[in-house]
Parts: sequence; C-alpha cells; structure tokens
Amino acid sequence: MHHLLDHLGVPALWQLALLLALLLFLHALADILVQPELDGGRALLWVLLALALPFVGPVLWYVRGPRTLRST
Repeated sequence: MHHLLDHLGVPALWQLALLLALLLFLHALADILVQPELDGGRALLWVLLALALPFVGPVLWYVRGPRTLRST
C-alpha cells in the first residue's frame, strides 16, 4: 500500500522526521493545556509558538516551560 508521502516522493527518513515532529507537537500541546500554572493567555502563546515553530516550539516548551514543573 502506497502512502501519500511516498507518492509525493518524500524519502522515508523525512517521513519519520515529520512523524516525530507531529508526535512531539501533540505531546507538548497536551502538556501545555493541562498546566494549572498557565492562564489562558500564556497557554495560548505557548500553543501559537508550538504551531509557528513545529519542532523548535515544543522543544522550547520542554526546556523553558513553567519552572515549577521541572522542580518536581
């Protein structure tokens, strides 16, 4: 069975990178939305950052997210 990305000529390594970026984004998004330390505006900014920078945004969340999360 051929996938759309195969049909478009996207190499398998890039397909894997896209899948990993999507999973990282979805995990970061879920994590952002359940944080009680974030008010609506700050959560929205993190979500927009993660959307605008699909790989860098989620990584920034895990590195620079609320400090209270990293202290536990």
